[in-house]
Amino acid sequence: MAKTYAQVVHNVVPLPSGGASVIATAAAGLTAGDARLAFDISSWSDTWANGDNWSYHHRFVWDSTHKKAHILLKRAQSRGNYARYIVYDDATNAWSNPSWHAPDATYNGSPFGGPLGKGTGHGYASYDIDSVTGIFSFLPYTQARITKYDAAANYTGATGDSTEWAVHPKWPPFGTAAWTTGASGPYGLAFHPNLFGTGNAGWVVMTTSNIRAYRPSTDTWSVLLATGVAGDNHQIATYCSTLNAVMCSGGDGTPDMWLVTGGTTPVVQKIANVPTGMIASVNPSGTPTAVNMSRLVATPGGKFALLHAYDGRAYIYNTVTDVWDLQAAAHPCYDGTNTKWSICTIPEYDIFLILQTEDNTNYVKPRAYIWKPPTAYQ
Repeated sequence: MAKTYAQVVHNVVPLPSGGASVIATAAAGLTAGDARLAFDISSWSDTWANGDNWSYHHRFVWDSTHKKAHILLKRAQSRGNYARYIVYDDATNAWSNPSWHAPDATYNGSPFGGPLGKGTGHGYASYDIDSVTGIFSFLPYTQARITKYDAAANYTGATGDSTEWAVHPKWPPFGTAAWTTGASGPYGLAFHPNLFGTGNAGWVVMTTSNIRAYRPSTDTWSVLLATGVAGDNHQIATYCSTLNAVMCSGGDGTPDMWLVTGGTTPVVQKIANVPTGMIASVNPSGTPTAVNMSRLVATPGGKFALLHAYDGRAYIYNTVTDVWDLQAAAHPCYDGTNTKWSICTIPEYDIFLILQTEDNTNYVKPRAYIWKPPTAYQ
């Protein structure tokens, strides 16, 4: 008898612990579209989740070069409001907390205060990994700059401070202004290894007013799209290597979507709006909102997909027809009650890795799953 959706979601099997690439071993035992397997997260400290707000995290990011997954948690304002950086190492099957930033004298009473500021704030997609160097970076809430952490040099660095974080220059008009002068946000951030042509990497930033790009080789900012960008906040940006492109959404208040394709001069293309079925609520102003209702991911097979946060609906973007195709099979990230989940893509193992809170509350240790999607995602 075929499995029902509920059976697929709740029929979880613990993975073995220890050894090299537990994820790869488990993934090899799945067939396309099969149920999720429970993933060992015993090395995740209970104290890490005590106050970390899962409402503000839609994704975490995978570094295929160094085989690590990265996430930056935003601590709730009532519980200290700092940033906690957590890493999963595939080689050791262990989670670690290499850095966290507690409030300090320059932070209290200020929306900026140092390179980490308020952490991600409501930045659902405000961090990504440099797939060339393995350096994790994010856009601090209310700041007009990218902050980076050199994982290779600082994995065992001191905690409780921000000394291991460095910053790129602010984008105009903020320039070299003080920490207390910056942009609003939160914004979407995505790394593109070929944004300015083969081997010429860059960062794409989706803001409320434009789409910007940062070029590390020249240490300069440019505006890729100056007009036509809408939305209040919660912008998202996601890279897909197969398509050589970053997909961007304007965030709350707009269903608009764009594709930024790499080249000597990056090309910005307006594409089909977020599907109507994904716009199931409105923001306080009464305007339809898209980003709160979905997760934008690049599939292991090299497509863009939208996964609904509050039910099993999934759409895959067709680059030929410019249409979001509704999938027949429900995605398993939503279990019927739990809307607090984050997702990252591991293309070399042909799976997604998912973090989900146990009881749909913010301040708890998460569960972790792997999911091998159906062949339509290839």
